[in-house]
Amino acid sequence: MKKIFFLSFVVLQQFAFAQTDTSAAKDPYFFTRNGNSFYQKKDYKSAEQQYTLATTKDSLKNAANYNLGNALYKDGKYDQAASAYANALSGSNADSLSKAWHNLGNAMFKQKQYQESINAYKQALQLNPKDDDTRYNLAYAQQMLRAQQPPPPSNSGNKNDSTKNKQDQQQQQQQQNDNNKDKQQQQQNNDQNQQQGQNDQQQQQDPNKMSQQDAQRMLDAMKDEERNTRNNINKNNKANNGGRRSLNKDW
Repeated sequence: MKKIFFLSFVVLQQFAFAQTDTSAAKDPYFFTRNGNSFYQKKDYKSAEQQYTLATTKDSLKNAANYNLGNALYKDGKYDQAASAYANALSGSNADSLSKAWHNLGNAMFKQKQYQESINAYKQALQLNPKDDDTRYNLAYAQQMLRAQQPPPPSNSGNKNDSTKNKQDQQQQQQQQNDNNKDKQQQQQNNDQNQQQGQNDQQQQQDPNKMSQQDAQRMLDAMKDEERNTRNNINKNNKANNGGRRSLNKDW
């Protein structure tokens, strides 16, 4: 695709009625004329200076801003050129306005602001539908905008893709179920180990706790001791009773 077309004309025809005295004091287009002279010599920096003065001092502000945009564009200052073209978008001259919109689109395109350039080209075509250069630039900007945007996600509804996605989902679900089962089994094992440990600990002999056999033996020993004590008491009682009977006989 060919290089973007740029309208670099200077609005000279609007000064046909200027006075013959071209001094700054009497010529309402003095600085614009000087800028045009430098522009034709391709001295764009000097033209820029004269056009900048013209935007505040000359009578035709639209022409001054438009020509200033051209000088800035030629000097590679695309953002400033866009501002100058925007300031030239006034008045009722459809031809001048369409050219200002066209060049504004070019300045935005140079900054890779493709959507803004598209909008500007569309405005230019509304004013001049027969401008093939603007129509060409519009198509070029639209192409660049599409290339700049990421492609949309594929959603073709292909049966194989749908089946594969379903299988992937089933595999993921099965994997998740298996993981859940493993976790449950691990938890059960942990619970069993913990319970077994508690049982083992309870079965271990506590040095401070008497076993049932020891308690029974101690109880039996106490019974034996009590029985022995009772027998001894009975023996003593018998012995004492016997002594008292002997004493009675002596008396």
